Amino acid sequence: MDRKKIFKSHPFLPNRIPDTAIGHYLKTKRLELDLGVRELGRQINIDATYLSSLERNKHGYIPSNKTLRKLSGALNIEFDLLKELRKPLIKSRMEKYEED
Repeated sequence: MDRKKIFKSHPFLPNRIPDTAIGHYLKTKRLELDLGVRELGRQINIDATYLSSLERNKHGYIPSNKTLRKLSGALNIEFDLLKELRKPLIKSRMEKYEED
């Protein structure tokens, strides 16, 4: 999915996505579905502590495509949207590693 289509279909997104967007979005969608972290983790076979770390944008936690696909299905979110929301997180982490 191209970036312009994503922004058009999801008007809540700013033109520049902050690196914390994916965690905030995942938590918001989970709460909209009235799911606890443990319950979601059981549904998609992912550790609740890991999910919580993703939602809190804990340093070093970048979800894989496999994890994004599981979350996409369980939370009824477009996979391409999650990939787009993950990009700033990857970029931010890479910049931090380059500084070291």
